[in-house]
Amino acid sequence: MRLQAAVVCAVACAAASVVPFRRADAETSGANDKQPSKQGVKQQQKQDPKELEALKRQIEELTRRLDAVTAQQQADAAATAQQLEAARAKAEEAAAAAKLSVVATQGSSAAPPHEPEPPAAKPAAAPKGSLKFYGYLDLAVDYATKGLSGRVQDNGDTPVGSMGWMWAIGSNSSYVGVRGDHQLGTPWLSAVFQIETQVDVAATPGYANANYFGDSRVAGALASRNSYLGLMGPWGALKAGKSDTPYYLSTRRMDPFYGTVGTMTAIMGNTGGDNRVEFGYRMPHAAWYESPKYEGFSLSALVSPGQNRNDQNLIQPMGEPNCSGYYVPGIVNPLCNDGAFGTAFSAAALYAQGPAYATVAFEWHHNANRTVDEGPSNGGGSPDGSIGIANEYAWKVGAEYTLQTHTTIGAIYERLYRHNPSVNQDFNERDRWGTWLEAVQLLTKQDDLYFAWGHAAKTPGDVGTRRADGSVNAGPVDNSSNMYAGGYKHHFDKNTSVYAVYAVQWNHDGAHYDLGAGSHGIQYDCHDAGADAPNSTVVPTPFGGGRCFAGGHLQAASVGMTYTF
Repeated sequence: MRLQAAVVCAVACAAASVVPFRRADAETSGANDKQPSKQGVKQQQKQDPKELEALKRQIEELTRRLDAVTAQQQADAAATAQQLEAARAKAEEAAAAAKLSVVATQGSSAAPPHEPEPPAAKPAAAPKGSLKFYGYLDLAVDYATKGLSGRVQDNGDTPVGSMGWMWAIGSNSSYVGVRGDHQLGTPWLSAVFQIETQVDVAATPGYANANYFGDSRVAGALASRNSYLGLMGPWGALKAGKSDTPYYLSTRRMDPFYGTVGTMTAIMGNTGGDNRVEFGYRMPHAAWYESPKYEGFSLSALVSPGQNRNDQNLIQPMGEPNCSGYYVPGIVNPLCNDGAFGTAFSAAALYAQGPAYATVAFEWHHNANRTVDEGPSNGGGSPDGSIGIANEYAWKVGAEYTLQTHTTIGAIYERLYRHNPSVNQDFNERDRWGTWLEAVQLLTKQDDLYFAWGHAAKTPGDVGTRRADGSVNAGPVDNSSNMYAGGYKHHFDKNTSVYAVYAVQWNHDGAHYDLGAGSHGIQYDCHDAGADAPNSTVVPTPFGGGRCFAGGHLQAASVGMTYTF
């Protein structure tokens, strides 16, 4: 305020100093006749412009200072108001705290002395994380045949039931799930989880039992598919739960027929030609590591402890309803002796960069028990001790490339092996090579055309089958097979598509590979609709034991729709 008054005073003084000068000049110019003298006029014309210009500069400078003083006073007033408001708020908080303290200590005969409370801690920032609900629905209408009509064996066996063309509706690898992550106070460590469940859109959820095979899993139960809990960071991810193995996942992208009657797992990873894909198994009770991607390279490795108290794996693993490999003891066989194994290990290395993809993968199953194949239990006649218990493993290499013509081509070469050199290899039906070729052509941005060929090579021997030549024997036989598939898919948008697929499995005399194994809702295989085989040693059960007729020429046409969310 003092500075403002000084400025105002200075302006007034400057004005006053000019006014007297002008009056004196007028008086000397001649007061009697009120006319200025020539000398006075010349002096006024000479001095007035300079004085006025100086006065103008003084006024402008003083005005600038006045504006600055006014702005400073306004800022000081605002700061003072904020300080007063903060003081008032602190006073109110202190009063409220004192009131709560009095209320809390009322009724106490000896209240503790009052101590000043420490300053309240600042609230922690909310941890970062995400949560996503997702799903995939696939429903198809099939028209398929097992190709076994009119078959007669030399022992008089004929297939029971309708083995020709039949309609069916199935839901194929449909699922819903929820996954999320939660940062643990630092950017390099987060908790991650996923719970995924199969959705039986067409089928009634329950046990997946057939007339020849039992499954105690409830496929539609919560967390029936890939589910886990783990940690993740820039170093990768460490998870535990259940999951498709790295071996299987490494070539999953190379199957354009996934979920349909033409899926490649009818041959690839399938050692015996049945509906169980031994090396396409969703491994329970597993822990695994997933590396980050570096220059296109990544790797993953999984281990599943056998957790079986029986050293021959003849009972279920602890905590599991099924034998390892999804077989149920007591349904067809009283023990876990149809491929049950102990500890499993699976690993894969991948390269994915631009249009190129390549992988090499390995999986090992310890002490796979297949003693059920010994003797005539399956209609054959392999001698006792000819199969036994042995390690089984698989390795494969695969590559895929997308051309500038929007054509994707890929190939997989696989080796399946059962290591039991001490037994007669004439009854070894698990050793073989497998081949898969695929081609996908984008016709438009919304239309795909795709083809595939899968080949299962001949094995050293056979445990005994009802062969296409009419014989029922064990020992070496041509049990190779070729699968051909073609399909078309139209994408309405990124969520919805429709497709049409045709596939054929051309089994040779001793082969019994199927269509749809692994991911299709309904599998078409070598078994008839009968009960236990007449010459079987299997204990009769309500589920029977439908007999397998090798050499079938299976065919299926399917149209379906998918929706992703």
